[in-house]
Amino acid sequence: MDAHTITGYLTSLGSDPFVLGVAILLATFVLEDAATAGAALLAADGIVPVSVAILALFVGITLGDLGLYGLGWLAARNARARRMLQHRAAQDMSKWMHQRVITMVFSVRFIPGARLPSYTASGLFGLPFWRFAIATTLAASLWTSVVFTLIYYFGTYFHDRLGPWRWAFAAGAVLALILLPRLRQAMRKSKTDEIRAPATASRNKSELPRSGNRRPTPADTAVGSSSLNTDNRPQRASPTVSASLADPPRMVVGIPGMPPINLDQAPLSFYEFWPTRIFYIPIALTWAVLALRHFGWSLPTVANPSFPEGGFVGESKSKILDLVQPEGRHWIAHHTTFRRDPAGGSAEADLAGARAAIFAAGFSLPVVAKPDLGCRGVGVRLIKSEADLVYYLTHFPRGQTIVFQEFVPHEPEAGVFYIRIPGEAEGFIFSITLKYFPRVVGDGRSTLRGLIERDPRAGKIAHVYLPRHADRLDRVLAKGEIFRLNFAGSHSRGTIFRNGDEYITPEMTAAFDKVAKTIPEFYFGRFDVRFPDFKKLQKGQDFMIVEINGAAGEATSIWDSKTSLWGAYRKLIAQFALLFEIGARNRARGYRPLGIWRLFQLYQKESRLTRDYPQTE
Repeated sequence: MDAHTITGYLTSLGSDPFVLGVAILLATFVLEDAATAGAALLAADGIVPVSVAILALFVGITLGDLGLYGLGWLAARNARARRMLQHRAAQDMSKWMHQRVITMVFSVRFIPGARLPSYTASGLFGLPFWRFAIATTLAASLWTSVVFTLIYYFGTYFHDRLGPWRWAFAAGAVLALILLPRLRQAMRKSKTDEIRAPATASRNKSELPRSGNRRPTPADTAVGSSSLNTDNRPQRASPTVSASLADPPRMVVGIPGMPPINLDQAPLSFYEFWPTRIFYIPIALTWAVLALRHFGWSLPTVANPSFPEGGFVGESKSKILDLVQPEGRHWIAHHTTFRRDPAGGSAEADLAGARAAIFAAGFSLPVVAKPDLGCRGVGVRLIKSEADLVYYLTHFPRGQTIVFQEFVPHEPEAGVFYIRIPGEAEGFIFSITLKYFPRVVGDGRSTLRGLIERDPRAGKIAHVYLPRHADRLDRVLAKGEIFRLNFAGSHSRGTIFRNGDEYITPEMTAAFDKVAKTIPEFYFGRFDVRFPDFKKLQKGQDFMIVEINGAAGEATSIWDSKTSLWGAYRKLIAQFALLFEIGARNRARGYRPLGIWRLFQLYQKESRLTRDYPQTE
């Protein structure tokens, strides 16, 4: 049964939305991909309302997934099944699945043939029902939304080009979607069997004896004594430490001028460093729903009409800062720009040009260097010497612009997320994030690598820190020596984030509302600020803005390790709902959103350049 068959059946049911919705729901129990494609084409032809088609698909697919869980749960009530669950292999599998409920459910959704056994096993092994239900609902919703949206717009686009042949073409596309992964899986299995057969025969003829397993000796597991700061990392042997028990880690507490950091909470949340494409799946779904609701996929690009592309993608940092009117400039860290010669000039010429730009702006070293086009702290470094400047220039792509900004010497930093609805007199602070820069403390014996890897937090994300300090990893830090692990105030670069919403005051809100109103047509974004004393920031005093993010800004307080996954999604969903509302209001005022193709081009450019920027400090 394919999409053509299913859509023919659904069409024959007539035009009653309720009947069509029930039919689509039931069709998902037969073949969900074909049902999705058929429903999308019917919606594109106006036969069934989009809302009915999507709702029926979501309900049907989710019920099917929960039904598989229920089958497993019922099977676990059987005496024979309970005996089977006592076996060691079954217990190991159960433990593995309990530890990876979210990851497993999301992964299985995109692996052909894996959903039936995996979701049934979830019920059999008694995985937490609500975690399973939430995960499978989100995964199914994302997959269905993507397939539905693509085919819906395909149907609309080719309506006048292929006529009735679009149904045959769509049926072929769905068959390819369903059969090609299975064909590839079968071919891979066949190839594996061919390789395995001779290997097994050879092993049976002359199998070499295995060396006996031995328990690890103390020398195998020796770890250096580590001092800890506001970071975490795994444990690994340090070559400078004798084979003895490590000293207990110490931690440097707090940063002067900042609220004390709670070091008793979990070092990381379980989702904190998930792959981006996994974590943002529910947000992609939210985007699709909001786009359908407001009839505009790229509305965020007019959330801030004065910003390049609304500050959503491919925007210039320097142009956004330049929008601040004279009465607000005293809040902004001074900056200048330098474009590296695209024609391949000499390194000496690049250095002379950059040096001239820096000194013409009245700066002296150190200065902060960052790409004019970039996000998530990519390519941000502190230039302390001419050698640092040479390194930065030689690793920066030609033809692209560098922002040189005066160094604000205060370590305390925060991200203040500001929103104002067009037409309203005052804005508000949606969220505030407190940023803590992690350090390790030397013990006179351990290398920097050992200290990082044994830190309770940094050790778990050592891949973030180790490449950055590759030339210093074997250095032994003196006892009491403090080593800061990163400079850029970005979570993805290793900075520790804490939710500071409880510290928001009316004075702080009034101050940032005043700053925002010095920027024409600015309604949505985040101010990254530095300051000497957080208490003064609460009074709306003595702070310096180092960056202004537009529509792509995020309420980064979600990366506080005590924030639940649902709490993070709830915050982001609220943020995106406001973003689309603002975009819709500005569109009604006459501003035109960016086209989808142009949006995609800018995203591709930004992604490509991000890979070419210097290592973030």
